[in-house]
Amino acid sequence: MKRLLAFSVLIFIIGFLGNAYAPDEQKFKVCVVVSAPEEDKTEEDIIESHLKRELRALGDVVIVDEKDDWQFRITVSIVGVNHKDGRKAPEVSIARSINRRVPRFYFKTYDFKSIPVYDYGPSAAIWNRDNLHAWCISNANSFDKILKLWR
Repeated sequence: MKRLLAFSVLIFIIGFLGNAYAPDEQKFKVCVVVSAPEEDKTEEDIIESHLKRELRALGDVVIVDEKDDWQFRITVSIVGVNHKDGRKAPEVSIARSINRRVPRFYFKTYDFKSIPVYDYGPSAAIWNRDNLHAWCISNANSFDKILKLWR
């Protein structure tokens, strides 16, 4: 009985220490910057909240501010489409760019005036205002494909 109890305690200790000292999963620090004119603030808020939620759902993404030490920056600009007579159209024009910050050890000897980044290319689209959540899902999936290069 004592051996069984000692063996159980040993297994528990090994399991606990293995989990306590296991390396943490890599987390990617992502900054999301969304901008829009004053008349499109509702769409800006929708895209910002939904995009951040979809990125967090990837599991290994942490949302940070632009002033923090981010690894990736997703910049989104929104402009509403208007009819010729000035009425709001049901669509918005969305431009998105993804940047990856160049690690500082690559340029120790240089003094850059701004943060050097690698640009994954801009993309532009026109989406229906009622379908902005689908745009966020689509862009989170394309960002997930970029992250696969670094996982």
